[in-house]
Amino acid sequence: MDKRGDGVDHATTAENRERQLNEVTLLESMYPEELQIIKHPKGLDDDLELEVRLGPAYSLSFVLSPKTYPVSSGPQVFLSFGSDVPNDSRRQLRAYLRDIVDQQEPDIECVDLIIGDFRQALDDFNASARERDEERAEHHSTRSISETQALRVVLWMHHLLATSKRRAIVQLSKELGLGGFSKPGYPGSVFVEGEATAVRTFVDELKSMRWQAIQERASVTIPVTSLVLPSGIQEVQGLGDIAEGLKSTGDQGGSLAAFFLESMKII
Repeated sequence: MDKRGDGVDHATTAENRERQLNEVTLLESMYPEELQIIKHPKGLDDDLELEVRLGPAYSLSFVLSPKTYPVSSGPQVFLSFGSDVPNDSRRQLRAYLRDIVDQQEPDIECVDLIIGDFRQALDDFNASARERDEERAEHHSTRSISETQALRVVLWMHHLLATSKRRAIVQLSKELGLGGFSKPGYPGSVFVEGEATAVRTFVDELKSMRWQAIQERASVTIPVTSLVLPSGIQEVQGLGDIAEGLKSTGDQGGSLAAFFLESMKII
């Protein structure tokens, strides 16, 4: 049996890729307007990435690995939102999606099953919007207080290599109006700041992804008026680049860089 360095034999990878291409052909006929191929694989080992739009405010992105899907596991699935979707709704809908993905069985092409189940969950969720609005009104005063607070967090990852995760970090930060920096490779690191509940949503979403290891190295609560970074996490090459980016923010740049480097245990 022809095995590669990752322990997956060539025949399994080839079978997965053939089944993926057949599945995508079927999906294109089912969703001619909604489906878009984001990444066409150039080689047998490359991931295939596609996006399905579920209306103006929602889209599902799928990463199909030829090493695992569909023979041994399901696809990676990411949910994106329009800017007007509240943070509470994002958290709940992402939780619904995780449950749907976890319920899928290996060796079954399940992209359409996930789309169908999530459409139903989304319809049910929107049907109860009035109840959610009433609940949000009850907690308005508590939320108003939290929205005057901001949060800075430093995350460490054993590694940050997958383009799907790197893209998700940048995209999610823009959706939530967060600023910061992301450094891929070994180790991976993210510095993020923004409104406190939005930062917590961001951190929780990242932790829900599959990692060899991820840690929240440091966090600090600050006034919203102390935020200094523009919206959207910027990807850089090294940890030193994050420190330099923080130093360039103005009067508090030096202390921000020291906070980051100390959190990463560099100084």
